[in-house]
Amino acid sequence: MMLHLEQFIIDRITQFRLQMRLTQKELGKIIKVSASFISNVENPRSTAKYNLRHIALLSENFRLKPVFFLLTASEYAKIDPDYNESGIFPVPIY
Repeated sequence: MMLHLEQFIIDRITQFRLQMRLTQKELGKIIKVSASFISNVENPRSTAKYNLRHIALLSENFRLKPVFFLLTASEYAKIDPDYNESGIFPVPIY
């Protein structure tokens, strides 16, 4: 059974991926997994989930604090004055 926090993180990363216009394959390359892993994580019937390593790799690549993926956008904006809540993110550094 998926914990509420696990599902929140999956939803947050999926939303981020879509906002950044990244394919599952591109996201997989950033966090060093296959596109099928991303597909499994995003499938509600699957038990696959992201781990702290994935969050760390995303954070490094997009120059965000890891907590970005644990909070809502408005919550994150309160702790990071450089964050642009309009949905514009830094350019990836593949």
